[in-house]
Amino acid sequence: MSEIKWVFKLIIISFLPLSALFAQDNNIVELQNSLQKTTNDSIKIVALTDIVQYYLYEDADSSIKYCDEIIKLATKTNSMMDVANANNLKAISLQIIGEYSQSVQCSKTAIDILEKEQQKGSNANLVDKNFVRFHNTMAVTYYCISDFAIAAENYHIALKYAHKLDDEFRMAILLSNLGSLYQDWGNFDLSLKYQKEAFLLAVKVNDTSGMVRSLFNIGSTFFTKGNNDSAYFYYQKALPLSKSINDYSILIPMYINLASIQSQNGDISQAEKSLFLAKELIDANAFKRSEAFYYLSTGDLFIAKHDFNKAIQQLTKAYLVAKESGDLKTEQEVLIKFHQT
Repeated sequence: MSEIKWVFKLIIISFLPLSALFAQDNNIVELQNSLQKTTNDSIKIVALTDIVQYYLYEDADSSIKYCDEIIKLATKTNSMMDVANANNLKAISLQIIGEYSQSVQCSKTAIDILEKEQQKGSNANLVDKNFVRFHNTMAVTYYCISDFAIAAENYHIALKYAHKLDDEFRMAILLSNLGSLYQDWGNFDLSLKYQKEAFLLAVKVNDTSGMVRSLFNIGSTFFTKGNNDSAYFYYQKALPLSKSINDYSILIPMYINLASIQSQNGDISQAEKSLFLAKELIDANAFKRSEAFYYLSTGDLFIAKHDFNKAIQQLTKAYLVAKESGDLKTEQEVLIKFHQT
């Protein structure tokens, strides 16, 4: 059974932090009640947007439904910035469930509206901020379908506007995303360059999540190159920072990638411990994409144990989870591993 290199990378889909989205958990009923009570269209749009952001990573179908309500209401009131924002959020929701063609169309609609608002001389600062967000969304969608050239083009456009705004926080995120893209594109030198630039900016703006993301992705680049020692070094640097902010969206992939390295290094007990910690967090947070990578990493563990039948079972589970969640990129990675097994 031949070894195949796969790796979990951190790509920021939107500039809405998960902590901010899930913080709304306790007042979702309150938001829905306020939506029912108000007759003011502007207040309705704000409430609907908050509801969309709550459902974004929890229930994409509900998120899409509320986006459509915003688009209908904002079009009626000629609030075109709200129409653009709702299309961007809808693009993210469609992206999450693997409807990439529809996601691209929504992103294009959002960007077209912005360009018209820019020509009309609308709030320049807000328009530029939205260009950063919307082009990042478009880039991630093209990244998911491995159209790296168009993805890179959109990341660079987003970076241009982030530079114009002097927004170093978002510049760090975009540079990190670019680093991950170039890793998949096979340009490891450029990947490391962007990740290191992202790390320095994250340090400058005191963004611990950004520091962790960059350290993690640097480790992932080394892992993809087959340099397990360097990968392990950067993962170990990132792990205590990741624990300090208790962000499961970073901790889960951290444990999963560590487990794969530990398996390949023959450290079976540590790999089992890392996978146990990852599975605890996955089960507690229903993070579906991570579940697919968990099964991939468990497959690595059984390969290290020379239990190939169980390895195949784990790969099958990874494929089914990826397929169910519409994660085409992960689905393809599992199939490649099957074919080379």
